[in-house]
Parts: sequence; C-alpha cells; structure tokens
Amino acid sequence: MKSILLFLLIFAANFVFAQRTVTGIITDKSGQPVSDVRVAVKNSNNQTFTNVDGKYSIEVPEGYRTLEFSKREFRVQEVEIVDNVVNITLTSIYDVKDIFELSLEELMQVEVIVASKVSQKQEEAPSIVSVITSREIEMYGARDISDVLRMIPGFEFGMDVNSLFGLFFRGAWGFEGKILIMINGLCVNELAYGNYNFFGTIPASMISKVEIIRGPGSSIYGGFAEVATINVITKGGEELNGGQINSHLTTFHKNFGFGGNISYGLKTEKVNISANVGYSQTPLSNRDYVDFAGNSFTMGNESSKRRWWHVITKAKINDFSFGYNRNSLNFYAQDWFGNVVPQINGNGTALLNNFTETASFSYQKKMGEI
Repeated sequence: MKSILLFLLIFAANFVFAQRTVTGIITDKSGQPVSDVRVAVKNSNNQTFTNVDGKYSIEVPEGYRTLEFSKREFRVQEVEIVDNVVNITLTSIYDVKDIFELSLEELMQVEVIVASKVSQKQEEAPSIVSVITSREIEMYGARDISDVLRMIPGFEFGMDVNSLFGLFFRGAWGFEGKILIMINGLCVNELAYGNYNFFGTIPASMISKVEIIRGPGSSIYGGFAEVATINVITKGGEELNGGQINSHLTTFHKNFGFGGNISYGLKTEKVNISANVGYSQTPLSNRDYVDFAGNSFTMGNESSKRRWWHVITKAKINDFSFGYNRNSLNFYAQDWFGNVVPQINGNGTALLNNFTETASFSYQKKMGEI
C-alpha cells in the first residue's frame, strides 16, 4: 500500500513539474490593453481569456510550444513559447491594407452596413456584399467598370431603346433608377431617368476597390438603390504616391478606340489628396441595328463610339474632407422608343450627352468629453 502511494506522489510531482505557467499582456497598436482575447495552447484543450487589463495566465503542458491568440475583428496570431512571459500586440483586421492577407475566417468578421443601417458581420447581413479590389482588377485585366462588374454573380449588361448600355441584375432590368452608382460616395446617376451608361466609363486604372450591395438599399442610400448599390472608390494619395499615366488602345472590327487617365496623389501627416483626369473613346458595334418595328440602321465608325471624359478628385486635410466628380458621356442614339431617328447631318442618329457634376464638403471634429 505504501509503495502505491509513493508511486502516485512521484507521478504527481513529475506531472506538476512537466507543466509551465506562461503569463503576459495583450495590447493593440495604440498600447491599450485588449480584454477577452482567447489564449489557447495550440492542439490542446487548455485555454483562457485576458482580463480587463489585458493580462492572462495559462498552464502549458510539456511538449507544447505554441500559443494562439484570437479575438473577433483582430488577426489570429500564433507565437512560439521561448520564455515564461509572452507579450504581444494584436493587429486589427481593419488595419490590413491588402485583404488577400486575411484568412476566410477573418474576412467574415469584417463589418459592413447595408439597408438595415446596422453594423454587422458579413455572414449576418441580410444583403449580399461584394468587394472587388485593385489587385483583383489587375489580375482580371479589366479595362473599365463594365469589365469589373462582370466579375460579380448576378450582373449582366444590355442596351435600352435609347442606346444606353445598362445593367441587368438577377434577370431584372436595372435602368430607370433601380441601381445606384456612386464614385467615392457621390451619386453619378443622371437625374432625368436615373440611368448610367457603364460601357467605356470609369477606367479601371484609377479604381482602388468597388463595393457592391446586391439587394434593396433605398432606406439608407435613396430611391435609386432599389435593387443594388455600387460604390466605386478611387485610389488615394497613399496608393498613388506621385503621378501616374495609363492609356489603352482597342480595335473592334476595323473600329478603333483609345483612352487614357492621368492620376496624381499625395499623402502627408495632415493631407491626403488624389486627382484623376481622363478621356476615352470606345466603339460599341458595327452591326445593323433593327428596332421592334423593323426599322434598321447601320452602326459603326462614329455612330457607335462612346466618348467619356472625367475629372474626379478627393481630398482630406486635417478634419476637412472634399470630393468632386465631373463626368460627361457623348453618344449617338439609334432609337427613340419606337422609330429610328431621321437622318441628322447625314447620320441616322442623334447625338446625346449624359452629364453629371457633384461635390461634397464635410468637416468632422471630435469634441472633448463633457
């Protein structure tokens, strides 16, 4: 009996000495303690959580050498144990510049705001949210916004009777003010019918990312957002970091198109400014156009080209923000809701123009606690 007790005491002593206690403090990038961080011994059931001061203490069994730190809206970090004190700084998922660095689990933690006007995780949001980054755009080889939107499930393009190149969404025609299109948060739908011509506009070279909500958003974004909301965010001063010139040349059945964009960006401690100026001429088709009544018109050459020019700027200076968009699209229309347009200056078309000009000013100052 005594030998059995002695064996148990020796076994317990070896078990105790085989473990080690690791302590530490978890902070964010500003040096503030982070509470409720899950601290776990990797590949074991041992875990604990940090207190309000960011402190923790955990028992690590023999043979285990890695701690895993995780919390919602922070990147998961694994640290090899080399000492009995392990202090780390957690990185917020919102501080990561390239979303491709995030895991799928971390991506699903990014908060979005949809029509409910409540900040939610993507898996909790009632609408389908998509974000296309500049890296994806470059990999896809997109030329303009129409190429970018073809990457999104549910979107396809068509043409109305007035020769506007517009969106279908889940089989529903999205013109006449059903889809809101914004550049840096400023609406660019023309105000007569709420339309926007996507073909040959918004060059891909100046896009930082495209945010898309597939579903109703009128309660937060207004009447144009009936079935979808699209926000194009242009590159900022930190991405451009100086001047940039982009150009392209296209051919389409002996019709030539070209375009270019000049960008400039600057970011300092107090200033973040970027500006884009450009022009493009894009051929649409060289086929014969036939309307519902059987009238026809041969497109091609000058009659099918979309001519787009833009001036797009945004700036943030201290607490003051400014945005300005000026866009113009000239194109020839082949049909006026029933009949081919009579010849004008030898062409069976009418020259139309979609023009928008929007600006925003804001001043945000954080007030001291009262």
